[in-house]
Amino acid sequence: MSETSQAETFTERIDVTTQPDGAFIGTLEIDVIHGDHQQDRIAALQEENTALHAEVLTLRNRVRELEAVLNGLD
Repeated sequence: MSETSQAETFTERIDVTTQPDGAFIGTLEIDVIHGDHQQDRIAALQEENTALHAEVLTLRNRVRELEAVLNGLD
């Protein structure tokens, strides 16, 4: 019987091209995490998600401010 070893983390990167001309439109990365590191990774992803959400809200507010300025120029 052969033994197989499992990596702690496995990442698969897929380049996505769905445009008729073959233009590159994005990359999909999938992480598979084994063992105890999974909880740490989930916590890190939640923290990153919170930071990105805050940044999105900040950018939305800035867009509203800029739109108000533009509307005031009319």
